Amino acid sequence: MKTRWILSTIMAVTFVAVSVAAYLTLPGPIAGDKPDNRLRLAINPWPGYEILYLAHVRDLYREQGLEVDLVQFSTLDDARRSFERGQVDAIATTLVDVMQVYHGTGERPVIVLVTDYSDGADVIVGRGQGLMSPRDLRGKTVAVEQMFGRIILQAALGRNGMSLDDVRLVEASVLDGPALLQSGRVDAVVTYAPQSVAAARVPGAKVVFTSSETPRQFLDVVAVRPGVLDRIPDLRTRLARAWGRSLEALRDYPGEAIRIMARREGLGDDEFRKALSGVHLVPEAEQEEMLRIGGPVEQALEKLAGFKGWISPVVRRRPDAGAFLSPVTEVGSAN
Repeated sequence: MKTRWILSTIMAVTFVAVSVAAYLTLPGPIAGDKPDNRLRLAINPWPGYEILYLAHVRDLYREQGLEVDLVQFSTLDDARRSFERGQVDAIATTLVDVMQVYHGTGERPVIVLVTDYSDGADVIVGRGQGLMSPRDLRGKTVAVEQMFGRIILQAALGRNGMSLDDVRLVEASVLDGPALLQSGRVDAVVTYAPQSVAAARVPGAKVVFTSSETPRQFLDVVAVRPGVLDRIPDLRTRLARAWGRSLEALRDYPGEAIRIMARREGLGDDEFRKALSGVHLVPEAEQEEMLRIGGPVEQALEKLAGFKGWISPVVRRRPDAGAFLSPVTEVGSAN
């Protein structure tokens, strides 16, 4: 089992290296070409984002008149940094990281698609005698990756009358979590699928919190630079339709779809199926409701905006949550 995991990891890292190398050699849009419908989209391993990859495999973006180049990164942080540096036009990411882009750069990405919300796939894995629930983390050392890890941990601790001040934080990549846990350098790690599969395999490890305990709180989205909507004004409609067709493919051809997505995540089919079960995929028909002014996404952004511990080179004003939403037009409409 360990050998297969190592081989799968090597394959995944190789895929990332090839993807990024290929991306760096991609020609940019040619001046004067109309229309320019290319979208360079950064993604990282996460079950919900694999639906975007499935759409690519099945050529569903081109059916909607889009040229989508998927640029694979290893972690949420790596993908976010590529967006912050202007290396990609769009990013599949969490609402936390959308807000982190603002605090880190001052730029407000525009959310154009809601892919999913976590319903058990984001977890805290602990290891040690007596560590059975978040309340047992008091005084313990917990590995977190940037803001997303902190927000997950705060949600878990807050439900037990605690805060981040009650634990010792160690900043670490989610990729390093299993090794840190096994070595005993940390007592717990905040992680997510597929990396959580490796963390849960560590002898003596136990899942002490899952995002199923905080339903609809951790949303994943596709966000773009505002200028992208100037050249692709109907991007939301096109992406929603491609997303919807990809979900139909998963429904109609589950065996084939699972194999395609699991292979890229470095998981077995059953492992990926289990990981995907912890993610609620948002259908095309619900996109308008999710993204409407005052809707679930804006409400979640408002809650995140009030978090006090954002990592930022400068102190920024609390942002207007509505500024991260594009106008609602046509999303979820019939063909």
